[in-house]
Amino acid sequence: MAYKNPILKEIVATLHFAEGSLVASNFFSLVPKLQHQGFSRVEVLAPMRPIRATNSSDQQQLSPQIQVQCWTEDDSKLAQLSTDQLSVNHVVKDEYLGWTKYRAEAFDIAMNAVNEPGPPPQVESAELVTIDEINAPVDDFSLGKYLNCDGEKIPRWYHNMNAASDISMGIGFLNVDRFNNRYKITTRFRNEMAVIRIESAFTRAVEGGNNAVTVLDELHLTSNDHFEALITDHTRSDVMGGAI
Repeated sequence: MAYKNPILKEIVATLHFAEGSLVASNFFSLVPKLQHQGFSRVEVLAPMRPIRATNSSDQQQLSPQIQVQCWTEDDSKLAQLSTDQLSVNHVVKDEYLGWTKYRAEAFDIAMNAVNEPGPPPQVESAELVTIDEINAPVDDFSLGKYLNCDGEKIPRWYHNMNAASDISMGIGFLNVDRFNNRYKITTRFRNEMAVIRIESAFTRAVEGGNNAVTVLDELHLTSNDHFEALITDHTRSDVMGGAI
């Protein structure tokens, strides 16, 4: 559902590739294509990341991995590419693009650039992360006024909570259950306001001939359903101004 004043701050779609399906040398041909499409500011990083273990008894080791970040000039869109994943961020500045425009103006551009040089990389899983933020007056504040603390997702214990709090929830293990859903909800107080930050992440394995982008579209619908179940009518009407 679309709202007049959405509380979304950032959305990130990520495709995780099979190891070895994308090589760093291809980045040199990908970057000009992204720059031509408006992702003009380029940064190259080499963060230390864990090496994939071949079995559960292997000791985890760290190794530098090339990562290319391509930003638009207004810093509202970011394509991040490494040898094992593609992430595309939309940082909401003035207004959220909406899923269709985000796909067309950000994610699809980056995905097409990755697929063009040769055989497309094998996608093992897709993930969608959203970050929402509610700024509420501290007077008469309670978490249950803004989020459903009815026990279905958030325990009733939090309903009358008017202090700083942290809630972390998860279900599913990707390697076993082929999906993983996670929530992290924090409440902090600053400048006479209560700030509720909701980070939601939905991950699903891509298998059985499924198209990775189709899986992302399905994750978007799942994310919307979970968001609607999480917020209260007060948040819908008073905070977000009602549906468009």
